[in-house]
Amino acid sequence: MLRLLARLLLLLPLLVAAALLWLRSSLPEENGRLVTAGISADISISRDAQGIPTIRAANDRDAAFALGYVHAQDRLFQMDLMRRAGAGRLAEWFGPRAVFTDRFMRTLGLYRAAERQYAILSPGLRAVLDAYAAGVNAFLTQRRQALPPEYYLVNARPETWRPADTLVWGKFMALQLAGNFRTELLHARVARHGQERGGASGRASTAAFVAGYLACWLGFSAIATLLQFGLERFGLLDGMMMGSTERWLTAGLLIGAGLYQLSPLKSVCLTQCRSPAEFLARHWRPGRLGAFRLGVRHGAYCLGCCWALMLLLFAAGIMNLLWIAGLSILVLLEKLAPFGAALTKPLAVLLLFAGAALLVAPG
Repeated sequence: MLRLLARLLLLLPLLVAAALLWLRSSLPEENGRLVTAGISADISISRDAQGIPTIRAANDRDAAFALGYVHAQDRLFQMDLMRRAGAGRLAEWFGPRAVFTDRFMRTLGLYRAAERQYAILSPGLRAVLDAYAAGVNAFLTQRRQALPPEYYLVNARPETWRPADTLVWGKFMALQLAGNFRTELLHARVARHGQERGGASGRASTAAFVAGYLACWLGFSAIATLLQFGLERFGLLDGMMMGSTERWLTAGLLIGAGLYQLSPLKSVCLTQCRSPAEFLARHWRPGRLGAFRLGVRHGAYCLGCCWALMLLLFAAGIMNLLWIAGLSILVLLEKLAPFGAALTKPLAVLLLFAGAALLVAPG
Protein backbone atom coordinates (compact mmCIF):
# COMPACT_ATOMS: atom_id res chain seq x y z
CA MET A 1 0.00 0.00 0.00
CA LEU A 2 2.81 2.39 0.91
CA ARG A 3 4.62 1.56 -2.32
CA LEU A 4 1.47 2.34 -4.30
CA LEU A 5 1.08 5.67 -2.55
CA ALA A 6 4.73 6.49 -3.17
CA ARG A 7 4.36 5.68 -6.85
CA LEU A 8 1.25 7.83 -7.08
CA LEU A 9 3.06 10.71 -5.40
CA LEU A 10 5.91 10.36 -7.90
CA LEU A 11 3.46 10.14 -10.78
CA LEU A 12 1.40 13.14 -9.70
CA PRO A 13 3.97 15.82 -10.70
CA LEU A 14 4.34 14.14 -14.09
CA LEU A 15 0.58 14.19 -14.63
CA VAL A 16 0.39 17.85 -13.61
CA ALA A 17 3.28 18.74 -15.93
CA ALA A 18 1.65 16.84 -18.80
CA ALA A 19 -1.66 18.62 -18.22
CA LEU A 20 0.05 22.00 -18.17
CA LEU A 21 1.92 21.21 -21.37
CA TRP A 22 -1.33 20.12 -22.99
CA LEU A 23 -3.09 23.34 -21.96
CA ARG A 24 -0.10 25.35 -23.12
CA SER A 25 -0.65 23.91 -26.57
CA SER A 26 -3.84 26.01 -26.73
CA LEU A 27 -1.65 29.09 -27.24
CA PRO A 28 -1.31 30.32 -30.85
CA GLU A 29 1.23 28.60 -33.09
CA GLU A 30 3.72 31.18 -34.31
CA ASN A 31 5.77 29.08 -36.74
CA GLY A 32 5.02 26.68 -39.53
CA ARG A 33 3.17 26.44 -42.83
CA LEU A 34 -0.49 25.61 -43.26
CA VAL A 35 -2.18 24.44 -46.46
CA THR A 36 -5.92 25.15 -46.51
CA ALA A 37 -8.76 25.73 -48.94
CA GLY A 38 -10.66 29.00 -49.23
CA ILE A 39 -7.88 31.45 -50.14
CA SER A 40 -6.69 32.67 -53.52
CA ALA A 41 -2.99 33.28 -52.76
CA ASP A 42 -0.36 32.84 -50.07
CA ILE A 43 -0.98 34.67 -46.79
CA SER A 44 1.73 35.69 -44.34
CA ILE A 45 0.99 35.96 -40.61
CA SER A 46 3.84 37.13 -38.38
CA ARG A 47 3.88 38.09 -34.71
CA ASP A 48 6.12 40.52 -32.88
CA ALA A 49 7.70 40.03 -29.45
CA GLN A 50 4.39 40.89 -27.76
CA GLY A 51 2.46 38.37 -29.87
CA ILE A 52 0.66 41.03 -31.94
CA PRO A 53 -0.03 39.61 -35.42
CA THR A 54 0.62 41.28 -38.77
CA ILE A 55 -1.30 39.91 -41.77
CA ARG A 56 -0.13 40.28 -45.36
CA ALA A 57 -2.61 39.16 -48.01
CA ALA A 58 -3.23 39.71 -51.71
CA ASN A 59 -6.84 40.91 -51.32
CA ASP A 60 -9.54 41.77 -48.77
CA ARG A 61 -11.12 38.31 -48.75
CA ASP A 62 -7.84 36.58 -48.01
CA ALA A 63 -7.08 39.16 -45.32
CA ALA A 64 -10.51 38.53 -43.73
CA PHE A 65 -9.84 34.77 -43.83
CA ALA A 66 -6.52 35.25 -42.05
CA LEU A 67 -8.10 37.61 -39.53
CA GLY A 68 -10.74 35.03 -38.66
CA TYR A 69 -8.04 32.40 -38.25
CA VAL A 70 -5.91 34.62 -36.01
CA HIS A 71 -8.91 35.73 -33.93
CA ALA A 72 -9.80 32.09 -33.34
CA GLN A 73 -6.20 31.39 -32.31
CA ASP A 74 -6.18 34.24 -29.80
CA ARG A 75 -9.77 34.66 -28.58
CA LEU A 76 -11.83 31.60 -29.42
CA PHE A 77 -13.62 31.27 -26.08
CA GLN A 78 -14.36 35.00 -25.87
CA MET A 79 -15.74 34.94 -29.40
CA ASP A 80 -17.90 31.94 -28.60
CA LEU A 81 -19.11 33.41 -25.32
CA MET A 82 -20.09 36.73 -26.89
CA ARG A 83 -21.98 35.19 -29.80
CA ARG A 84 -23.89 32.98 -27.35
CA ALA A 85 -24.69 36.02 -25.22
CA GLY A 86 -25.97 37.90 -28.27
CA ALA A 87 -28.06 34.90 -29.37
CA GLY A 88 -29.48 34.23 -25.91
CA ARG A 89 -27.81 30.81 -25.56
CA LEU A 90 -25.77 31.16 -22.38
CA ALA A 91 -28.01 28.78 -20.44
CA GLU A 92 -26.74 25.94 -22.60
CA TRP A 93 -23.42 26.39 -20.83
CA PHE A 94 -24.29 27.90 -17.47
CA GLY A 95 -27.70 26.43 -16.73
CA PRO A 96 -30.76 28.13 -15.15
CA ARG A 97 -28.74 31.03 -13.75
CA ALA A 98 -28.39 32.42 -17.29
CA VAL A 99 -32.05 32.04 -18.31
CA PHE A 100 -32.95 35.62 -17.35
CA THR A 101 -30.15 37.03 -19.52
CA ASP A 102 -31.05 34.72 -22.40
CA ARG A 103 -34.70 35.73 -22.23
CA PHE A 104 -33.73 39.40 -22.33
CA MET A 105 -31.40 38.92 -25.31
CA ARG A 106 -33.95 36.88 -27.24
CA THR A 107 -36.58 39.50 -26.56
CA LEU A 108 -34.26 42.13 -28.02
CA GLY A 109 -33.69 39.84 -30.98
CA LEU A 110 -30.09 40.80 -31.70
CA TYR A 111 -29.31 37.54 -33.47
CA ARG A 112 -32.44 37.73 -35.61
CA ALA A 113 -31.42 41.27 -36.55
CA ALA A 114 -27.92 40.04 -37.44
CA GLU A 115 -29.34 37.35 -39.73
CA ARG A 116 -31.62 39.86 -41.45
CA GLN A 117 -28.72 42.29 -41.83
CA TYR A 118 -26.56 39.64 -43.47
CA ALA A 119 -29.29 38.87 -45.99
CA ILE A 120 -29.47 42.47 -47.26
CA LEU A 121 -25.74 43.26 -47.33
CA SER A 122 -23.96 43.86 -50.61
CA PRO A 123 -22.27 40.85 -52.22
CA GLY A 124 -18.87 42.31 -51.47
CA LEU A 125 -19.54 42.65 -47.74
CA ARG A 126 -21.09 39.18 -47.56
CA ALA A 127 -18.00 37.78 -49.24
CA VAL A 128 -15.77 39.36 -46.58
CA LEU A 129 -17.96 38.01 -43.76
CA ASP A 130 -18.00 34.57 -45.39
CA ALA A 131 -14.20 34.63 -45.66
CA TYR A 132 -13.82 35.64 -42.02
CA ALA A 133 -16.13 32.80 -40.92
CA ALA A 134 -14.19 30.39 -43.16
CA GLY A 135 -10.97 31.46 -41.43
CA VAL A 136 -12.42 30.76 -37.99
CA ASN A 137 -13.73 27.39 -39.14
CA ALA A 138 -10.38 26.53 -40.75
CA PHE A 139 -8.78 26.90 -37.34
CA LEU A 140 -11.50 24.75 -35.73
CA THR A 141 -11.18 21.92 -38.24
CA GLN A 142 -7.37 21.87 -38.49
CA ARG A 143 -6.65 22.45 -34.82
CA ARG A 144 -4.73 19.63 -33.18
CA GLN A 145 -3.83 21.27 -29.90
CA ALA A 146 -5.91 21.73 -26.74
CA LEU A 147 -8.91 24.01 -26.60
CA PRO A 148 -8.76 27.11 -24.40
CA PRO A 149 -9.08 25.87 -20.78
CA GLU A 150 -12.42 27.64 -20.29
CA TYR A 151 -14.08 25.07 -22.56
CA TYR A 152 -13.09 22.27 -20.20
CA LEU A 153 -14.52 24.19 -17.24
CA VAL A 154 -17.95 24.45 -18.90
CA ASN A 155 -17.67 21.02 -20.56
CA ALA A 156 -18.33 22.38 -24.05
CA ARG A 157 -16.85 22.49 -27.53
CA PRO A 158 -16.99 25.31 -30.08
CA GLU A 159 -19.53 25.19 -32.88
CA THR A 160 -19.08 26.19 -36.50
CA TRP A 161 -18.77 29.94 -36.96
CA ARG A 162 -21.41 31.68 -39.07
CA PRO A 163 -21.34 35.16 -40.67
CA ALA A 164 -24.26 36.19 -38.45
CA ASP A 165 -22.08 35.38 -35.42
CA THR A 166 -19.70 38.15 -36.51
CA LEU A 167 -22.53 40.64 -36.97
CA VAL A 168 -24.13 39.85 -33.61
CA TRP A 169 -20.77 40.62 -32.00
CA GLY A 170 -21.07 44.21 -33.22
CA LYS A 171 -24.66 44.50 -32.07
CA PHE A 172 -23.83 43.10 -28.64
CA MET A 173 -20.95 45.56 -28.25
CA ALA A 174 -23.28 48.39 -29.28
CA LEU A 175 -25.69 47.28 -26.54
CA GLN A 176 -22.87 47.27 -23.99
CA LEU A 177 -21.84 50.78 -25.02
CA ALA A 178 -25.45 51.96 -24.77
CA GLY A 179 -25.70 51.42 -21.03
CA ASN A 180 -28.05 54.41 -20.76
CA PHE A 181 -30.68 52.93 -23.09
CA ARG A 182 -33.26 52.82 -20.29
CA THR A 183 -32.76 56.54 -19.71
CA GLU A 184 -33.10 57.23 -23.43
CA LEU A 185 -36.31 55.19 -23.57
CA LEU A 186 -37.62 57.14 -20.58
CA HIS A 187 -36.81 60.46 -22.25
CA ALA A 188 -38.55 59.31 -25.44
CA ARG A 189 -41.58 58.23 -23.45
CA VAL A 190 -41.77 61.54 -21.60
CA ALA A 191 -41.33 63.50 -24.85
CA ARG A 192 -44.05 61.48 -26.59
CA HIS A 193 -46.36 61.94 -23.63
CA GLY A 194 -45.73 65.69 -23.72
CA GLN A 195 -46.49 65.86 -27.44
CA GLU A 196 -49.71 63.91 -27.02
CA ARG A 197 -50.94 66.03 -24.13
CA GLY A 198 -49.42 69.34 -25.15
CA GLY A 199 -46.62 71.38 -23.59
CA ALA A 200 -48.80 72.94 -20.89
CA SER A 201 -49.97 69.51 -19.70
CA GLY A 202 -46.38 68.28 -19.58
CA ARG A 203 -45.35 71.22 -17.41
CA ALA A 204 -48.35 70.62 -15.16
CA SER A 205 -47.36 66.95 -14.68
CA THR A 206 -43.80 68.00 -13.86
CA ALA A 207 -45.10 70.50 -11.33
CA ALA A 208 -47.33 67.81 -9.82
CA PHE A 209 -44.37 65.44 -9.49
CA VAL A 210 -42.27 68.11 -7.77
CA ALA A 211 -45.20 68.97 -5.48
CA GLY A 212 -45.56 65.32 -4.45
CA TYR A 213 -41.83 65.03 -3.79
CA LEU A 214 -41.77 68.21 -1.70
CA ALA A 215 -44.94 67.18 0.18
CA CYS A 216 -43.15 64.07 1.41
CA TRP A 217 -40.19 66.09 2.69
CA LEU A 218 -42.43 68.76 4.23
CA GLY A 219 -44.16 66.00 6.20
CA PHE A 220 -40.80 64.81 7.50
CA SER A 221 -39.81 68.38 8.34
CA ALA A 222 -42.98 68.82 10.39
CA ILE A 223 -42.30 65.60 12.31
CA ALA A 224 -38.68 66.62 12.93
CA THR A 225 -39.80 70.03 14.18
CA LEU A 226 -42.27 68.45 16.62
CA LEU A 227 -39.50 66.12 17.80
CA GLN A 228 -37.22 69.10 18.36
CA PHE A 229 -39.85 70.92 20.42
CA GLY A 230 -40.44 67.76 22.50
CA LEU A 231 -36.76 67.23 23.21
CA GLU A 232 -36.32 70.87 24.14
CA ARG A 233 -39.28 70.76 26.49
CA PHE A 234 -37.81 67.82 28.38
CA GLY A 235 -34.39 69.50 28.52
CA LEU A 236 -32.68 67.01 26.23
CA LEU A 237 -31.39 69.68 23.79
CA ASP A 238 -29.28 72.67 24.71
CA GLY A 239 -30.57 76.09 23.75
CA MET A 240 -27.54 77.27 21.75
CA MET A 241 -26.46 74.54 19.30
CA MET A 242 -29.64 72.47 19.61
CA GLY A 243 -27.59 69.36 20.35
CA SER A 244 -28.19 66.46 22.72
CA THR A 245 -27.44 67.09 26.38
CA GLU A 246 -27.65 63.41 27.37
CA ARG A 247 -25.08 60.78 26.58
CA TRP A 248 -27.69 58.02 26.30
CA LEU A 249 -29.64 60.03 23.73
CA THR A 250 -26.56 60.71 21.59
CA ALA A 251 -25.50 57.07 21.80
CA GLY A 252 -29.02 55.92 20.97
CA LEU A 253 -29.13 58.13 17.86
CA LEU A 254 -25.76 56.81 16.69
CA ILE A 255 -26.62 53.16 17.31
CA GLY A 256 -30.10 53.55 15.79
CA ALA A 257 -28.66 55.12 12.65
CA GLY A 258 -26.03 52.38 12.43
CA LEU A 259 -28.61 49.60 12.72
CA TYR A 260 -30.80 51.23 10.08
CA GLN A 261 -27.83 51.41 7.72
CA LEU A 262 -27.73 47.61 7.84
CA SER A 263 -31.47 47.08 7.32
CA PRO A 264 -33.03 45.77 4.08
CA LEU A 265 -35.24 48.88 3.92
CA LYS A 266 -32.17 51.10 3.73
CA SER A 267 -30.81 49.00 0.86
CA VAL A 268 -34.08 49.18 -1.10
CA CYS A 269 -34.47 52.92 -0.59
CA LEU A 270 -30.86 53.65 -1.51
CA THR A 271 -31.17 51.61 -4.71
CA GLN A 272 -34.28 53.51 -5.81
CA CYS A 273 -32.87 56.88 -4.83
CA ARG A 274 -29.58 56.28 -6.68
CA SER A 275 -31.42 55.43 -9.93
CA PRO A 276 -34.17 58.04 -10.42
CA ALA A 277 -34.37 57.42 -14.18
CA GLU A 278 -34.91 53.71 -13.68
CA PHE A 279 -37.46 54.47 -10.97
CA LEU A 280 -39.42 56.72 -13.32
CA ALA A 281 -39.23 54.18 -16.14
CA ARG A 282 -40.56 51.39 -13.90
CA HIS A 283 -43.29 53.32 -12.06
CA TRP A 284 -44.43 55.93 -14.59
CA ARG A 285 -48.07 56.99 -14.12
CA PRO A 286 -50.03 59.20 -16.56
CA GLY A 287 -51.87 62.35 -15.59
CA ARG A 288 -51.32 64.99 -12.96
CA LEU A 289 -52.56 62.81 -10.10
CA GLY A 290 -50.32 59.98 -11.26
CA ALA A 291 -47.37 62.38 -11.40
CA PHE A 292 -48.15 63.64 -7.87
CA ARG A 293 -48.31 60.09 -6.51
CA LEU A 294 -45.07 59.28 -8.29
CA GLY A 295 -43.42 62.31 -6.67
CA VAL A 296 -44.63 61.22 -3.23
CA ARG A 297 -43.35 57.70 -3.81
CA HIS A 298 -39.93 58.84 -4.99
CA GLY A 299 -39.73 61.31 -2.10
CA ALA A 300 -40.52 58.47 0.31
CA TYR A 301 -37.68 56.38 -1.09
CA CYS A 302 -35.22 59.28 -0.81
CA LEU A 303 -36.46 60.04 2.69
CA GLY A 304 -36.14 56.38 3.65
CA CYS A 305 -32.57 56.50 2.42
CA CYS A 306 -31.31 59.23 4.75
CA TRP A 307 -33.81 60.05 7.52
CA ALA A 308 -31.72 58.25 10.16
CA LEU A 309 -28.58 60.15 9.17
CA MET A 310 -30.50 63.42 9.26
CA LEU A 311 -31.73 62.71 12.80
CA LEU A 312 -28.06 62.61 13.81
CA LEU A 313 -28.25 66.40 13.66
CA PHE A 314 -29.75 66.15 17.15
CA ALA A 315 -26.59 64.36 18.32
CA ALA A 316 -24.05 67.15 17.80
CA GLY A 317 -26.38 70.07 17.23
CA ILE A 318 -28.75 71.33 14.56
CA MET A 319 -26.78 74.58 14.46
CA ASN A 320 -23.36 72.90 14.26
CA LEU A 321 -22.21 73.86 10.76
CA LEU A 322 -19.37 71.34 10.64
CA TRP A 323 -21.71 68.52 11.65
CA ILE A 324 -24.27 69.64 9.07
CA ALA A 325 -21.60 69.75 6.36
CA GLY A 326 -20.23 66.32 7.29
CA LEU A 327 -23.63 64.64 7.25
CA SER A 328 -24.53 66.36 3.98
CA ILE A 329 -21.36 65.07 2.35
CA LEU A 330 -22.10 61.52 3.55
CA VAL A 331 -25.64 61.66 2.16
CA LEU A 332 -24.42 63.01 -1.19
CA LEU A 333 -21.68 60.38 -1.46
CA GLU A 334 -24.15 57.58 -0.76
CA LYS A 335 -26.57 58.82 -3.40
CA LEU A 336 -24.30 60.15 -6.14
CA ALA A 337 -20.81 58.62 -5.92
CA PRO A 338 -20.13 55.46 -7.97
CA PHE A 339 -18.93 53.79 -4.78
CA GLY A 340 -21.79 55.22 -2.71
CA ALA A 341 -23.57 51.94 -2.07
CA ALA A 342 -20.33 50.46 -0.71
CA LEU A 343 -20.19 53.14 2.01
CA THR A 344 -23.34 51.93 3.76
CA LYS A 345 -21.89 49.07 5.80
CA PRO A 346 -18.59 50.73 6.80
CA LEU A 347 -20.57 53.77 7.91
CA ALA A 348 -22.89 51.51 9.92
CA VAL A 349 -19.93 49.92 11.69
CA LEU A 350 -18.48 53.34 12.47
CA LEU A 351 -21.79 54.62 13.89
CA LEU A 352 -22.34 51.48 15.99
CA PHE A 353 -18.80 51.63 17.35
CA ALA A 354 -19.14 55.35 18.21
CA GLY A 355 -22.46 54.78 19.97
CA ALA A 356 -21.20 51.80 21.95
CA ALA A 357 -17.99 53.63 22.90
CA LEU A 358 -20.03 56.56 24.15
CA LEU A 359 -22.18 54.32 26.32
CA VAL A 360 -19.30 52.54 28.01
CA ALA A 361 -16.98 55.56 28.32
CA PRO A 362 -16.43 56.64 31.95
CA GLY A 363 -17.87 59.88 33.17
